[in-house]
Amino acid sequence: MATTLDLLNKVLTGLRKPTLGSENTEIPSQYHALLLQLLNRSKRKVEAAWDWHALRNTVTVSLTSGTAEYDLTAAGAADMDVGPRSRLLYENPVYGGHESSLRIRGSRPQVFDVTDANEFRLREVTWEQIERLHFTDSDEQQRPQVFALRRTASNVQLKVWPTPGSSRTLKMRFVIPQDDLPADDLTTTLTIPAEDAVWLDALHMANAERGEELGAPNSALAEDAKAAMWEHIVAERTQADDTGYPE
Repeated sequence: MATTLDLLNKVLTGLRKPTLGSENTEIPSQYHALLLQLLNRSKRKVEAAWDWHALRNTVTVSLTSGTAEYDLTAAGAADMDVGPRSRLLYENPVYGGHESSLRIRGSRPQVFDVTDANEFRLREVTWEQIERLHFTDSDEQQRPQVFALRRTASNVQLKVWPTPGSSRTLKMRFVIPQDDLPADDLTTTLTIPAEDAVWLDALHMANAERGEELGAPNSALAEDAKAAMWEHIVAERTQADDTGYPE
């Protein structure tokens, strides 16, 4: 897989600029910092375009007795960080249990209580609905039946109802995008397989920033980036996906 250094050098080559050597372990100049910013913007766009298999994760969440609300972070109740750009996955039973972050009619959340042999799926409600359930109950503590999610600036929060009366274990399926590529470690590896879609889109933006008259037409670069992304999506896309994802 491509490293940050590899991606930067692809963009630099496309701009007809000198590339960076392997001795560069962090961003050497403000111009390279700009290119990294564009690469991260492109990475986010590509990550949002598809439920990439490399980004799909099963998150284990530990519920404690008497607590209804949790931060889904490794320092909190989860076994990994679930960032604010993460997307819950849903099962569509009409298409053989196909998994997608698109919530359509009949979709069921991939959230299960797996504490004991009586495993079951929790039902999703809105944050407003779960607050109302807590406002109007008798503060009973039982096995949770429903859940809600909300995003903060740093992570996803989970709230369950009823408040658990004992320790419970949930398994949740998420698409979790990679953190931004850092400026202080150019050896960081890109997680998604669509590396050419990322650097081509960043090149498109960098070319527009410096002036189209100095390089390839922006329209051509944009088409190259789009084609590269769809080439990688096609490799993962199934017939069931065609019912739920826009072309």
